[in-house]
Amino acid sequence: MFCTACQATFVGSARCPRCGGELISPDEAPQSDFTQPTLDSNIGRSALLHRFVVGALVGLGLYLGFRRLASGVLLARNVNPEAWWDSIPGLSTIFGLQTVAVLVGGLLGGAARTRGFATGALIGSLCGGLFLAAEVFDGTPPQLLALYIQPLLLGVLGGIAAGVGSRIWPAIPEIDTPVRAAKTLSSVRLLMTDMPSHTERPTSWLKVTLGIALMSVGVLLADDFRTAIQRGTAGMFKVDSVGQGRFVSFQLATLAVLVGGMTAAAGTGAGARHGMYASMFTSALVVGVMASRPGNLPSPISYTLELLSVPPQPITAAAMAMGCTLTLFGILGGWLGGQLFLPLAPAHMRQRLRSID
Repeated sequence: MFCTACQATFVGSARCPRCGGELISPDEAPQSDFTQPTLDSNIGRSALLHRFVVGALVGLGLYLGFRRLASGVLLARNVNPEAWWDSIPGLSTIFGLQTVAVLVGGLLGGAARTRGFATGALIGSLCGGLFLAAEVFDGTPPQLLALYIQPLLLGVLGGIAAGVGSRIWPAIPEIDTPVRAAKTLSSVRLLMTDMPSHTERPTSWLKVTLGIALMSVGVLLADDFRTAIQRGTAGMFKVDSVGQGRFVSFQLATLAVLVGGMTAAAGTGAGARHGMYASMFTSALVVGVMASRPGNLPSPISYTLELLSVPPQPITAAAMAMGCTLTLFGILGGWLGGQLFLPLAPAHMRQRLRSID
């Protein structure tokens, strides 16, 4: 028998020979003292609104600072900034600067939170809206279609950054476990010993197939979707050049790959693996299209190769570049889908719950 006051064990007695206190068995728990004041669980936690505001302001400040710095570099090199920002390198630079700013803001917003995706998605979407307002205020025509797709991508990227931030800087745990009775503790012990040591997560090939379909349609038909949006809005949304049209198609394809990875991973418990499988099969399909029509590549593929400075020929280098890019974005989307849409319960727990019902 064990004395909680003396922290010692004694045999053959119901009372402690030292202090006279009641001895308990190892399976029993001491009585909890409800007179002790409880600590505030919000100590060390900032409010959601504070993180939201700080992340959005940091992201906006970083982007505007990077934008002014880049414009200064262009002026120093005797390059017209307004014309350069409308070119393909300029649009790609804008996308890169906004992505970096949102990633930093999302990391700050998701740090020390249990699930930071919602905070990061809100920060990315708000930053995207602020970026859009800043571009329009700077003289960019508000009818440009590229401006309205960017907040969606930034929202997803902000959610990914916040999820990473919540893993790097985890939330402060709440150690406020209620004390159970002895018989409850023994039943919990039996339940824990009955649980398997390792639970395999089977691959859901149906969801992988759905992810492949979304990724393939988005990559191969993004230019057609962009044209349909322009025609369907009767000119309300437009692009001023061929380069802007290709950039919008690239945005749509990127969003489709991320959503396809999320679809393949939803509810599987193995998000990155499902996203990787879906992106690898999509890469094989895309490489087949590249080999069959080398002189007429879909716009997102040719734009990606230009960003990576990889020529379409020879096909080997171009195929490796596209395959690695699709796999990377597929794994990111799969990881995000696995974090957002968790499985309901492991198989052994579902069986136990059915037996209890």
